[in-house]
Amino acid sequence: MTRIRHIAFAAGDPGTLADFYSTAFGMTATERGEAGDVWLTDGYMDVALFPESAAMPRGIRHFGFA
Repeated sequence: MTRIRHIAFAAGDPGTLADFYSTAFGMTATERGEAGDVWLTDGYMDVALFPESAAMPRGIRHFGFA
């Protein structure tokens, strides 16, 4: 069965949102980029958080299936 395994968001403050996901959903940050992006996982679902910009306004950017 195909399921969503990855979601990417643009956020006003990716670090603060990553802290929330860690606390609320038990996710672990696997990578923090120099541009402020944060990658998290719970072992099944991966979440990428990018800083919002004019080219990437706040919201869901893409998602991936597996």
